[in-house]
Amino acid sequence: MLWHLLFSCITTATAVLGKTEPIAIQGSKFLRSSTGEQFILKGLHYSLDTTNNNHDSNDPLANPTACKRDIPSFESLGINTISVYTVNATADHDECMRRLANAGIYVIPYLNPLNGLDSGNVTWTTEDFAAQTALVDAFVGYENVLSFFFQIDSGPVAERAAGDGNQTEGSALFSAYAKSVVRDVKAYIASKENRKIPVGYATRATELMEDEINYFTCGDQEERVDILGIRSESWCAGSTFASSGWEDLTDELWFPSVPVVMAEYYCAELEDRDEEMGDVAALYGEEMAFDWSGGLFYMYAGSDYGLVEINNGKVTESPAFDTFASILSSSDHASTNDTASSPSYYTSCSYTNPFPKQPPPPDAQYCDCTLRHSLCTPLSTSPSTLDALWEDICSNSTDLCRRRPTDNYAGEHGDYSMCNATVELAALLSDATVDDLGTGSETCGRKWGKNVGFNPLYGSWTNGRGPRTCAHRPIGAGPSGEDQVDQRFRSSAGWHRTSVLFIVLIVLAGVIFIALIAITVCCVRRRRRRRRAASAAVAAGTATGADADAGAGAAASEVAQGKQPERPDLQSDFAEMAEGSLSAPVATGGLGGASPSASGSGRATTIMPMEFFAPGPGEERTAR
Repeated sequence: MLWHLLFSCITTATAVLGKTEPIAIQGSKFLRSSTGEQFILKGLHYSLDTTNNNHDSNDPLANPTACKRDIPSFESLGINTISVYTVNATADHDECMRRLANAGIYVIPYLNPLNGLDSGNVTWTTEDFAAQTALVDAFVGYENVLSFFFQIDSGPVAERAAGDGNQTEGSALFSAYAKSVVRDVKAYIASKENRKIPVGYATRATELMEDEINYFTCGDQEERVDILGIRSESWCAGSTFASSGWEDLTDELWFPSVPVVMAEYYCAELEDRDEEMGDVAALYGEEMAFDWSGGLFYMYAGSDYGLVEINNGKVTESPAFDTFASILSSSDHASTNDTASSPSYYTSCSYTNPFPKQPPPPDAQYCDCTLRHSLCTPLSTSPSTLDALWEDICSNSTDLCRRRPTDNYAGEHGDYSMCNATVELAALLSDATVDDLGTGSETCGRKWGKNVGFNPLYGSWTNGRGPRTCAHRPIGAGPSGEDQVDQRFRSSAGWHRTSVLFIVLIVLAGVIFIALIAITVCCVRRRRRRRRAASAAVAAGTATGADADAGAGAAASEVAQGKQPERPDLQSDFAEMAEGSLSAPVATGGLGGASPSASGSGRATTIMPMEFFAPGPGEERTAR
């Protein structure tokens, strides 16, 4: 029993740790963290969809039964990486990821596609960003996640030709949005305490591949891609390294600054598929070894392109299965580390390119702040109603209309383009309403009709200001919690309360200071009065012990302050008089008068008036 328990513990620990290790990126190479050896992707795309749909709605990593069935095939093929186009951020991936890690297989999950690709009205809103970060959160804890990838499949709008005749408007627009997704997801990952997982982009090979490469690999580390993937469908039966276009692709890379991989490769014409898999041999051959870091074959399962077919849970290997495995096992992709620490060739984005300006990073707190400060809000979210409201805004105010993103192709993004359509409309409707009619709750409907009403959230932090008060924040910065209002705005909203409190504190401090000065002056005056009273009593011969004490104290104080020289004899007399051993005689005949003491000391002493050793300011110590 003990041995069985020990074996179970060892098996569990091994399964958790797996056979994978962190893969580092240095220059254009993947490196194993433990040995520093180059890591080459030998992978394929994994999907449960047998209709060859790139965006399978079934998440294969959430199907433990399928993973348990397919991972032995992965091991037989000799692959070390799989990519998955569609994953469900809310599903449980623990068992599949554990089994894959135990088999030494890394995973590249694809981020979610953007909305509006078919129409050209691509968006990068807070809702789009939240969908991406949810997926990141679902996988960031697995050690065998090699990278996150993002891709955009061109829609019909991509066929619109641009003025230069080479780069389509749609492709350039999509690239700008794709780089924004990479930039902001990288910022989100960097804001977390987990390990920093790279983010890559898979772009389709185009006529201007060099522009694409430069665009995605230029700029600071925070904004450029960590890995560049290229999707090719040009290698078919009878193709060569040159005729397939792969030679030109390799030449255009020319010392890449980031690792470059074949994100997917296959023949677009199914009937011309290369059964000998010359593309696989070329990718892992000498001609591509220097600039490329491997790739991901399309695909594992499928009746057309798949290496296997899956029917009723049973896997049937195609003839290409053994061919693919044989090429991988015999490939000797040399570890070329010559450029591993070389400087980047694409660090500057100063060159002229056809790509429009990127949209700003989404900020959910900014949009929430904007909504809370919008007096009006649309009462319907139907597209026809929203379009009609946009027409009203543009017909009433050209300036407000310009604040809407009217031309994504030109890189024009409005003030609220990162927010959803409801927030965007609410902000612009409110600005126009407040400028014309004020902030009354009835003004929204009066200006815009029945489809616009008073926003019930208005007033949460407004204090009379509109949505333009809100400020953008960097991703990962600022507070988090149930209250998503921008903290900087909240501070601004309460500035007057803070100012009043500050003024009150200053006034209170001034009153305390004046009171301390007054108390000090009173104490000084009181001390002087006591000193003079003691002096007068001595001069009149009516001094008491208390008067003597007061006189002695005053004399000692003024000696300490340097206002008179030390007189031990007078100090001694004051002390004796305070003890009752010396009486205070009446001074007669001026300063020279003397009277014998009636005390037991039998000593006659002349007591000098206080005015002698405590002259006023500016007076000399002379007897008159």
